[in-house]
Amino acid sequence: MIESLSLTKYYGPKCVVDQVSFQVKPGEVLGFLGPNGAGKSTTMKMITGFLNPTNGSARIDGVDVVKDPINARKNLGYLPENGPLYEEMTVEEFLRFVSSIRNSTRDTEEQLSAVEDVIKITHLEGVRHQTIDTLSKGFHQRVGVAQAIIHDPKYLILDEPTDGLDPNQKNEVRQLIRRMAESKAIILSTHILEEVEAMCNRVIVISDGKILVDETPESLKQKHPHYNGVELHLSGADIEGIERQLRDSFPELGIESRDNVIEILPASKESIQAKIFNYIHENSWKIESIRPMATPLDDVFRTLTLDPE
Repeated sequence: MIESLSLTKYYGPKCVVDQVSFQVKPGEVLGFLGPNGAGKSTTMKMITGFLNPTNGSARIDGVDVVKDPINARKNLGYLPENGPLYEEMTVEEFLRFVSSIRNSTRDTEEQLSAVEDVIKITHLEGVRHQTIDTLSKGFHQRVGVAQAIIHDPKYLILDEPTDGLDPNQKNEVRQLIRRMAESKAIILSTHILEEVEAMCNRVIVISDGKILVDETPESLKQKHPHYNGVELHLSGADIEGIERQLRDSFPELGIESRDNVIEILPASKESIQAKIFNYIHENSWKIESIRPMATPLDDVFRTLTLDPE
């Protein structure tokens, strides 16, 4: 597994990562979230051995990344933020170079086969003979992903892997990560909250260098005030009368109306949609629709990380 053990980092008197501890096992995709400056990239750099911690330690597959960095990194793939590449090389030349290092125990034919595999997986066929400095940001990012997975590592740390990609390319990378997650432990940093729901089965939110929450995306959504709420969309109905009857019948629920919509919130986050639907049917009310209220992770993230001052 990937282990972060009370990782702490000071720059002068400023503590940017404060005793961060967690584990990531194969089959887990951990969404590592936080506002700019929260300590996400610094934590990932310490886990990968690119930065030494002030205190604490990190282990990859049980190997300490500071005491034995070469063995720790053998099973690790890393895409850093704004990952540096050899711009004067073509895509194919660069990936052959990386494969010769990462797959040094394999013969030349296997090294070249690994290059062909990642070119196909990351859809770099059309630019394989271009120098990296001529690539768009999206293709540049794909080359970064390719070098991270070229040795088929058991562990992946990806800092903003879809940055600069268009919607189709983002979807391709998400599908790739989901496929790899079946057998790998993955830490994924992103500012795009929809990616967390699409790819991650666990979320850590970090702010001011400290972990605020460590749970599943669904558990995180339960912190939203509208979780399991429903909306009744009405047109031409007696909205005030319906609202009054609902209040009388369900005094434990939060019920508010706006325009042609009645919002109904559960008392304890329990599911109420079936109960409300059956009640509507019993009363033969004609409504346009009944639907779940939106509970975007963005709202929960802002609530957790914004300074109340």
